[in-house]
Amino acid sequence: LLAERRGSPLHNLPDIVMFIDDVGRDNVGVMFDIWHSWCEPDLHDRLREYTPRINSVHVNDVRVHERSNFDRELPGDGRAVAAPIIATLIESGYEGWWELEVFSDDGTFGNDYPDSLWKLPHELLLERAKAAFDATYAQAQRLLAESPARATPKD
Repeated sequence: LLAERRGSPLHNLPDIVMFIDDVGRDNVGVMFDIWHSWCEPDLHDRLREYTPRINSVHVNDVRVHERSNFDRELPGDGRAVAAPIIATLIESGYEGWWELEVFSDDGTFGNDYPDSLWKLPHELLLERAKAAFDATYAQAQRLLAESPARATPKD
């Protein structure tokens, strides 16, 4: 699922699900990407409706000031939108794969950001990424536990 702000013709959950239904294959699902979809209108309501169609989730976070398509944050950093989204997915019954996806251009895609995560030694990046995911997932669990009615926005 790609973002409208990135030029995708299919940029929201209802449209991508309708497209998949039109294809008519039962082995095709939605790979949901937090970075692309965090600002989708009514996102949490749509996640509640379409979670059964989601088969995997790209977990990342969004810089407060985005610099390019290849400049994402570890979960919990930047705008910190990942935990509420993960909480909504869990609440809605999501049991699929969580895939940590962090683009952080080191010049590979044309922007040599001095603070690129890709410039870290691989072992350190993996350690930081796992810790960020674990902390964000735990925060999502806390959001669910704190409110039986659910603390995510009702869009």
